[in-house]
Amino acid sequence: MRHVHGCRIQMLGHTSPVDEVRLLTDQAKPASFVAVYRQGTRIVGLVAVNHPRVVAKSAGLLDERMPWDEAIEAVTRMMAPKAPAPAC
Repeated sequence: MRHVHGCRIQMLGHTSPVDEVRLLTDQAKPASFVAVYRQGTRIVGLVAVNHPRVVAKSAGLLDERMPWDEAIEAVTRMMAPKAPAPAC
């Protein structure tokens, strides 16, 4: 993990220059994004800026080499803001 200009940058997996990458942005957090990398039909890596919760939950996606479409859906759900806890 690195902090650059106040941003938390975290990486998972092993990527290469020929991997396809999809950039997922977050409208609620303009200074953040998640880049998801694939080889063929499987997720192989991830770079997240200001999304530590996504990184913590994504290791399993890489371990499973989850199919690309499923991985994109899972990461998109992880990026969604948490619902507020119900009042007691």
